[in-house]
Amino acid sequence: MPNSRTISARDLCTDTHPVERALRAAPWFRAGDVVLAAVSGGADSMAMLDALCALAGERPGLRVVAAHFDHRLRADSGRDFDAVAAHALRLGARVVSGSADVAAEAHRIGESLEAAARRARYDFLLQTAGRESATWIATAHTRSDQAETVLMRILRGAGTRGLVGIAARRDAIVRPLLDVTRRDTTDYCAARGIAWVHDPSNDDRRFARNALRHDTLPALRRVFPSIDDVLVRMAGSAAEELGAIRRVTTPRIEAALEHEASGSWALRASALADLDPEATATLLGDVLERVDRRDDVSRVHYHALASIQVGASVDLPRVRVRREHDALVFTVRTGAAAVDPVIVEQTLDIPGEIHTPGWSIRGERTTGAVARARLNALSESDGTPSPHVAFVAVAPGGVFRIRAPRAGDRVRPLGMRGHRKLSDVFIDARIPFRRRAASPVLERNGEIVWIPGVVTGESARVGPDTAGAVRFVARLVGQEEAT
Repeated sequence: MPNSRTISARDLCTDTHPVERALRAAPWFRAGDVVLAAVSGGADSMAMLDALCALAGERPGLRVVAAHFDHRLRADSGRDFDAVAAHALRLGARVVSGSADVAAEAHRIGESLEAAARRARYDFLLQTAGRESATWIATAHTRSDQAETVLMRILRGAGTRGLVGIAARRDAIVRPLLDVTRRDTTDYCAARGIAWVHDPSNDDRRFARNALRHDTLPALRRVFPSIDDVLVRMAGSAAEELGAIRRVTTPRIEAALEHEASGSWALRASALADLDPEATATLLGDVLERVDRRDDVSRVHYHALASIQVGASVDLPRVRVRREHDALVFTVRTGAAAVDPVIVEQTLDIPGEIHTPGWSIRGERTTGAVARARLNALSESDGTPSPHVAFVAVAPGGVFRIRAPRAGDRVRPLGMRGHRKLSDVFIDARIPFRRRAASPVLERNGEIVWIPGVVTGESARVGPDTAGAVRFVARLVGQEEAT
């Protein structure tokens, strides 16, 4: 590895190198900011680190931290960190590192090597940014990367969302070199004697991007010398169109996407109503990005999700999407089989409280007179009891138990003569299938008395001769108690 000269802070001039001009023109880096620079050891990221540190020398209070992630895809990958650490030390920048066996992880979760590497790298960057209190995460994607990305997505049949390519900013992640070419960064490193590492895996044509970079684009440039400019302009036009689409789709996502449990989100089906195919693909792509940071889903997948029938599911890498009557349910797989919460059957002593997955249920004694007064007051005001509060008449020898719904359950709803299938009651109450197994059933002597938010049984009736009653209060975990 060639020696690099000692670098001191220097003034940045707009008439100097394009890399310096790009960093100086970037709108994000201000005094007091902490910039976590993603540095692989290649020419692009080493040039960015160098120019960022120079900028920090001109803007007191701006601090740069170099972050290197080792994917362990080569036996000699440790030399990449050595190059990064050596240059960061010369610049006076702090350096942090992380690593993961990306190939093993890709195999474990059934994901492509490129997707698993990207996920692991960004997980590391986001976690490190939190520890370092970083304002920004800067990556060294260039104009050349942008052209390659857009062309690759065209070849894969991408729509508007895909043709935008690499965003200059997404949340705290910024790309200050998107107007700089790969030749610019290598020239910058050569001019300043910066040692950088060539990753031989970037030459492996088995990876689609490498084949496109080394074969497809050079052939196109020979026939269409301005192809890179055309592709970058196309990305800009797509970004404008995408902005207009998102003014419609983003409010729908905000209103209709619910995080229901660890690794599970539900998108109400109404969010997709009356959207054209382009807007539908945009909405679904943005949802997938929110739940699993996916950016490699094709239009074939979007079409499958948009046309999925109730009860069916679509498997994407790491994500399963199931269509239910009211929603698309997105479940992120982590490689291990998902285990749904189970309600363990147990006795509820009165007074007392028990907990099930997602609920706490408390019972306390009261008199029939108090229960009647409360129910009568609600009746006279045309009100109804809270769906999470029930009054149940005391019965001799009655034992209350909490359990999960069972196949074949039947209940006699309050005020009805006959029994109904519990499954039909769930449907009438618009309880999604995914939530039914977690709905606690309160029974007494084998008779369903109450299911919070769903139904109260006839056996709970508080009549004029009822001497004693029990007031039950159910509380959804994380919500205020019902009164």
